[in-house]
Amino acid sequence: PAGAAAPLERALRALAGGARGEAAPGGARGALGALGRVLEGPGPALPPALLAPIGRVLADVIKGKVTCLEGGASEDDDGDEEQAEAVAELRELAGEGLVALGGALGGAFAPLFGEILPPLLAALGRRRSVGERSWAAATLGEAGAALGGAVAPFLPRLGPALGAAATRDPHPEVRSNALFAMGRLAEAAGPALDAAWPGRAVLTQALRREGPGRVRDNACGALARHGGALPPQLVLPLVLGALPLGQDLGEEPPVFQYLLGLHHRDPPQLWQHAAELPRACSSVVGSGRLPPELEAGLVGLLRDVWGSCPTAFGGGLARLPPSDAARLRQAMGLADAPGTC
Repeated sequence: PAGAAAPLERALRALAGGARGEAAPGGARGALGALGRVLEGPGPALPPALLAPIGRVLADVIKGKVTCLEGGASEDDDGDEEQAEAVAELRELAGEGLVALGGALGGAFAPLFGEILPPLLAALGRRRSVGERSWAAATLGEAGAALGGAVAPFLPRLGPALGAAATRDPHPEVRSNALFAMGRLAEAAGPALDAAWPGRAVLTQALRREGPGRVRDNACGALARHGGALPPQLVLPLVLGALPLGQDLGEEPPVFQYLLGLHHRDPPQLWQHAAELPRACSSVVGSGRLPPELEAGLVGLLRDVWGSCPTAFGGGLARLPPSDAARLRQAMGLADAPGTC
């Protein structure tokens, strides 16, 4: 109702003013947190007239142009650990708010994204703290993905910077978030992804060089998110070789969604890897970690591969630990049906 909008508008403008004008990072953090809860909450969509000023404040936090940051406060302030922590949380809240705002604005978010891009790219630099580099990589991925296909004009700047962070940063958390970001951006760009995008080289290098853990898990998820942009002859062996994921289990849904999509488009690609599929999928089937619809689709995929290539699939099943094999058999309701290869 129009009568309810006026108090909400006044409250939001007051919070935006607090985030901009508070001299202490802690005070600005409180105002920014309240703004973020409104943006991300389940309530009605905010009027467009309010989104612009909120977005401006959030962008100014990223750019360091609010009162509490204009004095040069940063995460590297050794003299005041509490203030450094408040600055880090302030920037993180601004990033989360911009991601939510981008989801509401879609392609119209592009001008604001263009403004925050230079400081975020700068924050990937080696002289910044690990926390700041990690935050910048994740924010670039999430905020850029909120643009959908409208992210395409930004890819020539994003690809080299994130590729360098993913392959050269000395800290695994930064490499992991940079890989995640590349996957999210590729997924958003879809057909707009062109040959200049470095995803293929960066992700294949990461999957071949990184040991088990979160970095490799995110490389696997990112490769799956590239979907049809890369040939399955390249993607599928690398993805299957990286399964089961070890730490970042949040990357399981995109990985198995990729396998389902490939099964729908080109089932023989999976038949060639029938012996590997039991090992790759045994830890997730029946675990409850996948959404029910996705798990049902994965079970259907496995049953189809079993029916088409029972010898190869059965050999892979026989190599599993007995408890894993029994769980997979039970989930699939296996029967010794004849197959074709």
